[in-house]
Amino acid sequence: MQVTTLTGLAGTQRVAALGGESFEQAFHDYQPGLYTYLLRMIGNPDDAYDLALASFEKAYRAWSRAPSGVELKPWLYRIATNTCLDELRRRKLVRWLPWDGFVQWFHPSQVAPENPEREVVRGEQTELVRRAMDQLPERYRACLVLRECEELSCEEIADVLGMTRGAVKTTLFRARERLRKVYEAMGGEALDG
Repeated sequence: MQVTTLTGLAGTQRVAALGGESFEQAFHDYQPGLYTYLLRMIGNPDDAYDLALASFEKAYRAWSRAPSGVELKPWLYRIATNTCLDELRRRKLVRWLPWDGFVQWFHPSQVAPENPEREVVRGEQTELVRRAMDQLPERYRACLVLRECEELSCEEIADVLGMTRGAVKTTLFRARERLRKVYEAMGGEALDG
């Protein structure tokens, strides 16, 4: 059994390897992505950092009990999602960082070149998107962020959220439709989805 040290969670901890990948390696590989995901979920950098560390602490405690053959990324994102949703429920607060406008439909490659007028319009759209996202059920928001921002597959999202692949596809469809309707009802431009 390989043993290494990891600093940064709660001081120095001894970490055993699991399935060929050490916890330390998993932390270094997945911490930036989990932090970004949690930042989109909670909207505050300090809170996202705290939640990321809490998620990795939970993962560390469960590391030796993880089922054999478990896929690491969905397993870590499931822990982070549950940690975040628990915190949001505790606070009864759900805030989202604005996305760069709803028109681009979550894909930055569709953003027009920068110019002052476009920045003003995009800022207004971004605020509408944030407010529209706030009105979606938690499961819809989590599904959208995991798929469109974190680029997880439907199978990975199913693992993270404890759903079937078919339920993920249905939830994503409904979430996009609801987001579009809420956005348009708030005064956003009608969009073709």
